[in-house]
Amino acid sequence: MSLKFSTLKNIASRFVGNASTETALSQALIVNTAGRTLYQLASWSFRKRTPITLSFTSGENEIELPLDMGPVISTRLQGLTKDFTYVSEEKLAQLEDDDYLPVGFTWFGCILRPHPASLLSPFPAPVLRVYPTPSSDLADQLQIYYRADWPELTDDDHYAQIPPYCEGLLITIVQMFSNGWIEDFSERAQDYLSKLLEHPQFQLARKEDIIQHRLGVIRGGAVQAQLARGGLDYLDARPYTNPS
Repeated sequence: MSLKFSTLKNIASRFVGNASTETALSQALIVNTAGRTLYQLASWSFRKRTPITLSFTSGENEIELPLDMGPVISTRLQGLTKDFTYVSEEKLAQLEDDDYLPVGFTWFGCILRPHPASLLSPFPAPVLRVYPTPSSDLADQLQIYYRADWPELTDDDHYAQIPPYCEGLLITIVQMFSNGWIEDFSERAQDYLSKLLEHPQFQLARKEDIIQHRLGVIRGGAVQAQLARGGLDYLDARPYTNPS
């Protein structure tokens, strides 16, 4: 990782300027919008994180999740006779209201993203809400594999959380979005996305990412990620700290 927030904002400034607070805010918005777009363009291997293991506490139905929690890849529940099913927030509320009693050892859950306390507050960590509410402490009960979301860059010294093979693509997206920012960006957004999926930088990064998925790099002792088909997933075993 070598692309700093300041570098990306300088790239954006060539199109939107850098003379006022308003344009500085536009630069930051462009960079973070570009980063989120890059993360969403594909199921990148570099977004995979080492699985988290959660414990259930008696009488508590919400478990805090990592700040970078993104899409769930898979979930493993301890015990062969137990099942865990993800449902919508509405369905979970209905189960709670109906006091539904599952047959056997079945758990239901959904991931909730609480609203910040105010406009000046960052988003709190997401939580996993489970039903039924645990009636006893259950250690290391649930293991979740997931992909990380784009971490918002707020400080000039923050690095974009991408591998080197995606840096050219992120620069391309920042340039493309910056150029359209002074025009009608909303009307051209779909056109930009279509062009990105056909862009050589995307094709190169995607090819490298697929190879990465099969061969490593192995960081932080993630050898347990060995797959039955051979190869190793790109998993970062180090705890993630939100840079903001």
